[in-house]
Amino acid sequence: MSDWTEFLTVPGAMRELYEVPPALNACDLFYFHMDERLMSVTLGFDTRRLPATRPEVWRDAEFNTFEFYVQFSGVTDLRISGWTGQPHNEFSLSRTADGRVAVTISGTGAEQSAVFQAAEVSLVKSRVYLAGGQ
Repeated sequence: MSDWTEFLTVPGAMRELYEVPPALNACDLFYFHMDERLMSVTLGFDTRRLPATRPEVWRDAEFNTFEFYVQFSGVTDLRISGWTGQPHNEFSLSRTADGRVAVTISGTGAEQSAVFQAAEVSLVKSRVYLAGGQ
């Protein structure tokens, strides 16, 4: 899935940066936060595929990595199996019959997964930074 931004409630922020956004499968998932009070799941990704359009605030910055956080709110039917912190690189987003977003994340080995549904999907934060190593 390359244009996951179609699931965002307000896709403009990512679409202003990328003509074609990076596929979630090609990004590193480094953050997974569940908030039972807000009934939300927030995922943090980073990628070395830099935005084509750069906001003025980034013009003089030196950077090689783009980081962004996607929050899923109104989460139901959350099931996690075998979560070990190993790389998770398979993401599937789809619409259910009632308009919710069905999310499946799986990693190395079929026994690692997180599955849930969400009412809304939002880009809640993004930034660029200079990461060490290549």
